Amino acid sequence: MEKYKRADDARIKELTLHIEKLTKRVNRKKVELENEVTETQAAQIQLDKTAEDFRKLHECVPCPPPPPAAVLQLVLSCDEPCNSRSA
Repeated sequence: MEKYKRADDARIKELTLHIEKLTKRVNRKKVELENEVTETQAAQIQLDKTAEDFRKLHECVPCPPPPPAAVLQLVLSCDEPCNSRSA
């Protein structure tokens, strides 16, 4: 009976060490995941900012209001397309 108890104790110790190793591995992987999530969120924020800057640079600038009727001789509307103007 003592022989089986020692065998069981050895097996319990072996399994406990294995659980500890796996727990450490899981914790390392959690830290790695958290770091990846942080990096991904930072990259997404940069991408969103870049996209917004791009949209601002390429949005159509409205033509200026028409001149008063006395000056309105040949100019009936804006000569330049909206996309050729800078913001």
